[in-house]
Amino acid sequence: MRAAEIDRAAHAARADAEAEKAAAETKRAEAEAARAREEIKRRRTSLALAASVLLLARSEQLVYASKLMLAQNDFDAGNGGLAQFYLDECQSSLRGWEYRYLRTRTQSKQTLVGHTDEVRSAAFSPDGKRVVTASLDGTAKVWDTETGQEVLTLRAQTQYVLGVAFSPDGKRIVTGSAGASATATVWYAESAPKDNLWPLTYMEPQTYGFP
Repeated sequence: MRAAEIDRAAHAARADAEAEKAAAETKRAEAEAARAREEIKRRRTSLALAASVLLLARSEQLVYASKLMLAQNDFDAGNGGLAQFYLDECQSSLRGWEYRYLRTRTQSKQTLVGHTDEVRSAAFSPDGKRVVTASLDGTAKVWDTETGQEVLTLRAQTQYVLGVAFSPDGKRIVTGSAGASATATVWYAESAPKDNLWPLTYMEPQTYGFP
């Protein structure tokens, strides 16, 4: 009888130990599940935050581009003051070369429009009343600095005009050209006659060739 009671007690003790072990395992599993849920929640929050940051950046870029477009349109329409207003509203951290380009154009006293290719050089006359520009379109142009109007066009014998300068007395212009033959040409710098509607190329310019 005593041996049977000992066996039952031992069996009950083992059952209690296994129950405690199972309860501990369940508790650990529940803790791991809770940590997993927290990690998922954290990752979802991080992903949502990243998506929000990307959306904000995209929205800011779109607003910036729209401000630049408005500034460009108003500048082209002659509304320089309104163009400046839109440029001032551009977010400072996004301002790049396109912003600086428009800002320079809107703040310039004159924009000289007439060349059909890249302008490579420019020089003021000694009295500051004219400016001459050299272009890859094969011409040098003289402009009135007060009105921005083209005064005359000097057409080079070569493909490109790379450099220009006035003489100290302002009566002559020298152009440096490149292309089939490299030349420096001296031109008279007087204005074209008012009744001459065609670009004026001066007769008998002095041309110096380089080997």
